[in-house]
Amino acid sequence: MQVRLTIDGKEYEGNLAQVLRVERREALTNSREFLTFNDKRDGRNYKYVKIGRQFWMAQNLNFEAEDSFCYDNNPEQGELYGRLYSWATALGVCPLGWHLPTLAEWQELADFSGVQTAATALKSISGWVSDYGGTDDYGFAALPAGYRSEGSKEFHYLGKLAGWWSSSDVSAEKAFSVRFHSSAGQIRSDEFHKLSAFSVRCVRD
Repeated sequence: MQVRLTIDGKEYEGNLAQVLRVERREALTNSREFLTFNDKRDGRNYKYVKIGRQFWMAQNLNFEAEDSFCYDNNPEQGELYGRLYSWATALGVCPLGWHLPTLAEWQELADFSGVQTAATALKSISGWVSDYGGTDDYGFAALPAGYRSEGSKEFHYLGKLAGWWSSSDVSAEKAFSVRFHSSAGQIRSDEFHKLSAFSVRCVRD
């Protein structure tokens, strides 16, 4: 159904679902507030943002810990993209008052962001290859930090893939990671070896 609405002085036109989605996204975007906290362990400050009922870090963690790596072992990459962590390290690396999200908590984020287009809504606007950036509707600003494989210990997909660990494991060897691909709008969850290294986003307790 085609509609034309005036909301807070702005004109919207299109089918009803499109209009309501645009208005909802703009309202959330315009009202979002970035807060900051200090990681007392190394003095770094991090932005965080409320998305739905959850408070998420708006940056990847960059705390140096055992079994954590900067992409290509370059500290400058760590400053931009955060560090990559093995699963065992990721489980305990979040600052006090924060934790590694469960797969269910990642799913809640996806549900709130629109499921079919959640990755697009959560990706950073720039930094992705071939202009595959997102709309960053909620301030999550997902950057394509790539990952480190467990077998070859090589780094892959910088600029093309954003991946984070969840705290939900599958077996003694595997756990769930959550991934955004450059050209995809959806969030994917897949089983990966726990010795792989992915980014960490913490959610507030």
